[in-house]
Amino acid sequence: MNLNKNGFTLVELLVTIVIIAILATIVTFSVSRSINNSKEASYNILVDSIVLASKNYYIECTYNSQNEDIFKDETGKIVCDKFSVGKLANLGFLKVNEKDDNGNFKVLNPINNVNISECMLEVDKDNFDLSYTTSNCPNFDSVNLDNNVIGNVS
Repeated sequence: MNLNKNGFTLVELLVTIVIIAILATIVTFSVSRSINNSKEASYNILVDSIVLASKNYYIECTYNSQNEDIFKDETGKIVCDKFSVGKLANLGFLKVNEKDDNGNFKVLNPINNVNISECMLEVDKDNFDLSYTTSNCPNFDSVNLDNNVIGNVS
């Protein structure tokens, strides 16, 4: 009887499968960590952009509000210290690409893709701190929770 050994043994196949499984697990965790780090970095850039856009809006509104209707609220009153993230985007102070069904720009949290356009921001005129209302901005909760301050606009 001539036994010709042309294949792999069961042990060799199992060892190969285990090694491939270990490598796949390492790669999966590494890629997952990279994606999460990218989302957090994008989120931090978004928060910085919102702070800068808020500063620009506040300064522009304070100095040019008499000549511009864009700074008026629904009642026609000029409001420089309270505004939404969506208003910053719609007026061009915050650059975003996506629009909602009504043609308004929408700002998405890069971590969970939730629309945060309705988030209301407020500038404290005394120390120029930018703050948010937690109920309107649930996606900014990981930012500095001391008095909900997300940035200084002075």
